[in-house]
Amino acid sequence: AGSTENVRLLASGAVQFALVQNDVALAAYQGRGRFSGAPQTGLRALASLFPEPVHLVATARSGIRRVEDLRGKRVAIGPEASGTRINALAVLAAAGVGADALAVANADPLPGAAAALAAGEIDALFATVHAPAAELARLATRVPLAWIEIAPSATPREFGLIEFKLPARTYPGQNAAVSTLASTALMLTRDDVPDAATQAMLTLLFDAPDARRAQSAVLAQVNRRTAREGVTIPWLPLADRALSAEAPAAATPAR
Repeated sequence: AGSTENVRLLASGAVQFALVQNDVALAAYQGRGRFSGAPQTGLRALASLFPEPVHLVATARSGIRRVEDLRGKRVAIGPEASGTRINALAVLAAAGVGADALAVANADPLPGAAAALAAGEIDALFATVHAPAAELARLATRVPLAWIEIAPSATPREFGLIEFKLPARTYPGQNAAVSTLASTALMLTRDDVPDAATQAMLTLLFDAPDARRAQSAVLAQVNRRTAREGVTIPWLPLADRALSAEAPAAATPAR
């Protein structure tokens, strides 16, 4: 169901590693939001993998040109346990638009939300996902879209979101760069996971052949040089040591 569910799987011991948005990781570690009263202090960062921009996409005919225009509109804000929903609610709150001000708050995952937008069942959707996202690229070939800018504000930044510019022509018909916010996708683990497993995961992430990386725009972004960007929780010591020499600009761990 998304980053929130991945944290729960990790904390329960069901998995040793999990992909989690950095803002969700911070909320979980500090015991805020959906993790209120239950801080997950055993979470540790293994690596930062790639940015995940917050996409806000509307149909061109909807008249939506800024976040405030979502008031009274039908909007997909992401599944209940997803990082997309957490980001969408933070962006809406920063713009003074409560979720109850939406005509419809659709909870479909991205494939369903994209289909609903193409069918005219909703007016806009949020999606926190790597770019270019295949679902959004396909949607852009089917429906004329408006790519809505998201201005920086204190509310989303408190959760670890960073300013991000979606380059022009990332998607069909998107002819201008779009300013937005982004989380970073972190590979998380727990403080009790054996070193051998951690080393195996680091090898898998960073020692893949170049030919394999060339198969995916997302895989191509995974590298040691940027592996410390956007980290919001304490490091697993083994990973910290392995990555510090090649990426000196480490983020300050959460307290």
